[in-house]
Amino acid sequence: TLRESEERFRRIAENSPDMFLRWTAGSGVEYISPAVTAITGYTPEEVVDNMGFFASKIHPEDLPGFISALNGAALFSDGNNTTQVEYRLMHKNGGWVWVESRVIPTKEPGSGKIAFVEGITRDITERKRAEEERAAMQLQLIQAQKMEAMGALAGGMAHDFNNILTVIIGTAEIGLRKFTPEEPCYDRFKKILKASARA
Repeated sequence: TLRESEERFRRIAENSPDMFLRWTAGSGVEYISPAVTAITGYTPEEVVDNMGFFASKIHPEDLPGFISALNGAALFSDGNNTTQVEYRLMHKNGGWVWVESRVIPTKEPGSGKIAFVEGITRDITERKRAEEERAAMQLQLIQAQKMEAMGALAGGMAHDFNNILTVIIGTAEIGLRKFTPEEPCYDRFKKILKASARA
């Protein structure tokens, strides 16, 4: 029964698009499913028993959060609690792949240190890309709305200013008719009209 159960699990793990792994404190990754190749470009043989390999592929900015999530989960874990963490892994081609891992850390009896971690890792690169595109579009929309608001404000100010100028120009034209070109006030009203026209 145990052999059948293990074989069933192996078939599921080895045919899933998600990556199954078991990591131990002593040797690193002791089992990883073939999906590791589709997700990271590395073969299971390159990863298994290669101490520190997996940790070395986690993005430096994401590593502290990854370790913190594991330690936090282990602190309260009885072997049944699952924690979820998102981080970037370096692909064999040098690029970065966003992944989401659901892990179950199990503590060493007495010491409280993590003895082993079992988990499932899923490639979420496309989802992250879509989220980034959505955020960029949202930013563009906000910018467009700001520009529209500024345009409306400028249009309103121009309209109000034009109304004021209309009164100034009309009054200056009436004033100009009351004087002859030889009188000093005539030239002053002409300057008012010229400045108003430019405004």
